[in-house]
Amino acid sequence: MNENRRVMIALQKLNLILAKTASKDLEKHGINESEFLILTHLIAKGSTKTQYLGEIAHISSGAITYFVNKMIAKNYVYKTQDQKDKRIFWIDITDTGQLLTERVLKEHDIYLAQLFEDVSLTEKNEFVSLIKSIGLKLENKVE
Repeated sequence: MNENRRVMIALQKLNLILAKTASKDLEKHGINESEFLILTHLIAKGSTKTQYLGEIAHISSGAITYFVNKMIAKNYVYKTQDQKDKRIFWIDITDTGQLLTERVLKEHDIYLAQLFEDVSLTEKNEFVSLIKSIGLKLENKVE
């Protein structure tokens, strides 16, 4: 097998392992991965267009409105219509969503620390640096 396929397979396996374990941990807290991605984005960046949240959470443009409405029903977020362009809706986090996300982040950080306890700080830093470097090189070719 050539080295390029080996890299792809190794990354896919790692991604599956991390996604599965992280998703299970989030579900213990009553939140799914897409909700978590959206809520953490809203905390970090503030009010965001519905369409952009779909991109962040990897939800199709046809499904994001339904998904956001479910989050509104859970009182995690609220939406307001853009005053200039009535087709655009802005999504903001509620106090309930903020408190939930902060609690989940603290507990999820503890889980991640346990998950990565056998990986040294040096290994983590080298891995992140290498992944970023490869990502930048590939991004320029994909666009």
